[in-house]
Amino acid sequence: MDKIKCLINMIIAYLIYPFNKRKFKNRNIWLVGGNAGELFVDNGRAMYEYLRSRQQEEVYWVINRNAKIAKKIPGEKLIKGSVKSYLYFMNAKVALFSHSISADIVPYLFVVPLINKFHKKVFKVFLNHGTVGFKVRQAMNPKTAKVAEALVKSYDLNICDSEFEKKVKTETWWEVPKETAVITGYPRYDKLYNLKIMEKQIFFMPTWRNWLKSENSENQKFEDTKYFQNIANLITDKKLNNYLEKNDIKLNIYIHQLMQDYLKNFGNIKLGKNIKILPKEVNITEELQKSKLLITDYSSVAYDFYYLNKPIIFFQFDKREYEEKVGSYVDLDKDLFGKQAKTVEKCVEEIIEISENNFHYDKEMKQKSDKLKEKLRSYVRQGKNLIFRNEDANSIVKEMGKYLIEHKTALKGLVLLDPFGMNLNWDTISSLKGAPIDLWILVPSGVIINRLLERDGSLKHIEKLKQYFGLAKEEIENRFYIKKKDQTLFGEIEKKEKVKGPIKKIAALYVERLNTLFHYVTNEPLVMTNTRGVPIFHFVFASNNKNAMNIAQQIISKKSK
Repeated sequence: MDKIKCLINMIIAYLIYPFNKRKFKNRNIWLVGGNAGELFVDNGRAMYEYLRSRQQEEVYWVINRNAKIAKKIPGEKLIKGSVKSYLYFMNAKVALFSHSISADIVPYLFVVPLINKFHKKVFKVFLNHGTVGFKVRQAMNPKTAKVAEALVKSYDLNICDSEFEKKVKTETWWEVPKETAVITGYPRYDKLYNLKIMEKQIFFMPTWRNWLKSENSENQKFEDTKYFQNIANLITDKKLNNYLEKNDIKLNIYIHQLMQDYLKNFGNIKLGKNIKILPKEVNITEELQKSKLLITDYSSVAYDFYYLNKPIIFFQFDKREYEEKVGSYVDLDKDLFGKQAKTVEKCVEEIIEISENNFHYDKEMKQKSDKLKEKLRSYVRQGKNLIFRNEDANSIVKEMGKYLIEHKTALKGLVLLDPFGMNLNWDTISSLKGAPIDLWILVPSGVIINRLLERDGSLKHIEKLKQYFGLAKEEIENRFYIKKKDQTLFGEIEKKEKVKGPIKKIAALYVERLNTLFHYVTNEPLVMTNTRGVPIFHFVFASNNKNAMNIAQQIISKKSK
């Protein structure tokens, strides 16, 4: 973007501002932008679409003049750096952005005193564009690091998706003021769900490498870097290409926006017919939704895919170099939630293995699934269908509940839910409200008490607990912890203690939650113990049918003796 032209437009907007006050009086103008005005993606897009659906705000998307995506963006748009965009910013109530306000909406505003007073007036919301974790925050340009730090600290609201991210942003991440950091979750997650796609598709999205764009790398050919060679060797691997073609699997590659300058180098690679490099303007969210497997390295997109409960391969061919030059807030050896590969050969091996196992992580899971299928088929009477689906149970149950509610006069269902750990969310159970079903559900009380409810009350896994019970953090704390005050040599201190009989209280809480959805719920579930007599599960029944409830109570009574 032409700096001189932007500054001239800024001055013009400033000069005409007093003469346009009547035009903008009482207007509720909101500006939204992201990805330096080039793309229409991420949290910025989700927020923009939400605001437009409300029809309560006068909302504009800010975009570069020559951006290819412009025609596909609905609603009103402003050209970044134009006289109009500066004037609208001077009269705006709120500005929302995913990278920075100067990069996405108002170029050079923070360094020009002329317009900086408007910066203080507008309410600024930093949406961020990816979960903080794999990359230690760094200034894109070391020469402007202090300005960038001051800019981040000037935002009125910094949204976070977890306690961990909030801690990183306020304590290590340029020390964002704590009063501005709020845990809301990311807007794009509200739109993130699995699509029903029959086509088998793999998504490969490596992140950028700042050191490849630095001054020290000018003498090094990009084709000679580990980054290019490993990506090129993977997508041209003969074994991989043969496997993809034989099994009709597509591999789509997205080179990070900040590495698009090098895209021409990849153009010299001869790709197999099942491999495609995607354009910069592609909708990343849709690609994640459609894909069955993600290959990445240190990209925060891994969190999005993990949210969808689908397998990930971390192809980290330069891990030690990355740790030295970038760094991570998580342990890249211990804290990753997927398969790890440092070589092309290992990555290909993992791709094939996961694909062979119906896009699950391991053979054991597939073997168990196949064994269960064969066992259940023996119970199927002639003329009856039995359908097996290797998918996320949360989406399947929601789908089933919706269908039964729509056909409640013709259908009734018996539902048995035996979740793996705590992977069945409360909003999934809630989707069964009003459905003509009798529900049996296995509550993993032993898992909850042993792995999630910490003795010291720290609740490291609070997000998992919130999803499972459908309750806020404070409600969960009040259920399972008691605050006590002790006198010490150093004065009075407050500490948390776990309540007595927590396993029984877990079952009681889940029964209480089910009572908000069903007319009849077993007050005393069937207790299932291990070989030492320690309760590990509670088998709970729920229904809107009184007769079904009576039968369930009889079953539980007999089994409890």
